[in-house]
Amino acid sequence: MNILRLPVCLVGILLVNWSWANDELQNHHYVTARIAEYLVASENCRRSALERDAPDHETVQVMSRFDSAAVERFLMIRSVLAQRDCEQAELNKLAYAILLLEDAALAKRTNEAISAIRDLAFDPQILVFEREYQNLPENMRATLEALDYFKEPFDDIALRQRQQTDN
Repeated sequence: MNILRLPVCLVGILLVNWSWANDELQNHHYVTARIAEYLVASENCRRSALERDAPDHETVQVMSRFDSAAVERFLMIRSVLAQRDCEQAELNKLAYAILLLEDAALAKRTNEAISAIRDLAFDPQILVFEREYQNLPENMRATLEALDYFKEPFDDIALRQRQQTDN
């Protein structure tokens, strides 16, 4: 009877190890797929910002009514926030995947991928930008936020350069 238990135990151990390795592989594929989706979305948002036309004359006129330093700060921060809004759906999926696998069996390369994307996608600097954005003059923020141009990603550097040449 004891002789039969050894092969059964060995098969059981092999199945558990195979299952664990299979889980690691599935977890790796799951999280790296979410990373890839986020990176594609982020790149698409960035590309659309760079390809957008400059704002119309009316938008530029509205911006010129406010202090130029405050408008520059608005443009820089709003650009970052618009990019974040654009990629938000994929960012949420990525965050969910990372949280879901927090206590799961992960290979070293999976942990490295998660660590790298955390630094990129979940930059704590975004909180600093959000706080600074709230400290901008409320009237200016509300007026400029109401303009359709600032509801989608845009190239703040090109826009600020254009604003400087117009002045």
